[in-house]
Amino acid sequence: KMERILEIADVWFDSGAMPFAQWHYPFENRDKIDKKISFPADFISEGIDQTRGWFYTLLAVSTLLNKGPSFLNVICHNLILDEKGQKMSKSKGNVIKPDYIINKYGIDAFRWYLYNINSEGDTKFFNEKHLLERYRRFLMTIWNCFTFYKTYAPKKIKKPLKISFLDKWILSKLANVSISVAEKLDKYHITDASRDLDSFVDDLSNWYIRRSRRRFQKPESKNELNTASYVLNKVLNDLSKLIAPFTPFFADYLYRNLDKKKESVHLENWPKFKKSYIDIKLEKEMNLVREISAAFLALRASAGIKVRQPLLIAQLKIKDKKLRIKNDLLNLVKDEINVKKIEISDVRKEGQNWKKKNFNEFEIALNLEITSELREEGILRDIIRQIQEMRKEAGLKPYHLATLFFDGDRDFIKKNSKVIKAECLIKNISPKPLPNPLVERSIEIDNRKFSLAIAF
Repeated sequence: KMERILEIADVWFDSGAMPFAQWHYPFENRDKIDKKISFPADFISEGIDQTRGWFYTLLAVSTLLNKGPSFLNVICHNLILDEKGQKMSKSKGNVIKPDYIINKYGIDAFRWYLYNINSEGDTKFFNEKHLLERYRRFLMTIWNCFTFYKTYAPKKIKKPLKISFLDKWILSKLANVSISVAEKLDKYHITDASRDLDSFVDDLSNWYIRRSRRRFQKPESKNELNTASYVLNKVLNDLSKLIAPFTPFFADYLYRNLDKKKESVHLENWPKFKKSYIDIKLEKEMNLVREISAAFLALRASAGIKVRQPLLIAQLKIKDKKLRIKNDLLNLVKDEINVKKIEISDVRKEGQNWKKKNFNEFEIALNLEITSELREEGILRDIIRQIQEMRKEAGLKPYHLATLFFDGDRDFIKKNSKVIKAECLIKNISPKPLPNPLVERSIEIDNRKFSLAIAF
């Protein structure tokens, strides 16, 4: 039976006595305090309004007992205000109910938002749009990476004998983020640690997976698919451990879905990596490759030429003679910016068919001339994208071979039917309308009209 005692000096004194009272010290468990087994605390966390209350009385009580500080670190967070910086109150009608946010986005999305939006001690101006942005950018991006893996990876994966330079790069990034997040969490720099993870997830989704897409969807061999799948499995597995302190429910769900036999990510140790995993030189080279690719894509955009339209020649000059880009890395640029050839040379002067721009570390130029052959290839890429979107809309899996109704330029269809079948997993292209199509579309590309429908 629980009864309220009368001998209360002060409620704050009681809260300050907590480290001792929880062990019934000094009447029991003296070793836990005297031998510092459970004292002092590694860290405590409370709001800014507790500096005069709990933080002070913890120190006061432990000082009275001559035990020194009762905590080694404190995370003092500020208040959550509305998006205009006003205190939430029912009278103002600006209260955001926690259960509404949690039910709509999940508790881990809310956690991640609070960790990531600004530094621990700063006031949070709560904005649902910013929460949604971080939810999509981080949690949904990770889940999309997992879905991609599950869609294309084989059921049985073996450890490969050799991995590609792209695999080495993402594993190096993974090793570095594991080290940096651990170091920052040890110092209780939570926001900085969360932003390192943010950056890594962007690298994983917007570069590694995008540049590895063909290895999963159209691998040259079973070994190529196995290698890419093995590396992505390892990355997602270790990533689930890295995000576990921040998003415990999501991390556990991801971890257990990667391997149904495993019990919980929270029973795992923090990922450890050999020094051989880290390749700083490769990371610097890849950073340069991405900067160059972004520069070329910006040049395309300024010329109003979409990325799906192939171009013939790009020219590149790296100003620092010590910097070299290997052919494998150069091929990434070529694929990313969709050109047939990249010349490493002095760039041509800007002219009618060329667009040029200088940067601190390099110069670039792009031939904007679009021949009839290039234009037709661009149209074909657009049609392939449309069909792939239709497959997705219809809920077809990669192993589903569909039938395509294709009406438009008959010569174009005949000429490109093999490519369309291979790229879009089409077993038959029919000139006659399908009786029960799953999805239908009428499209116009470069003043050419096409009618599309797919069935399974």
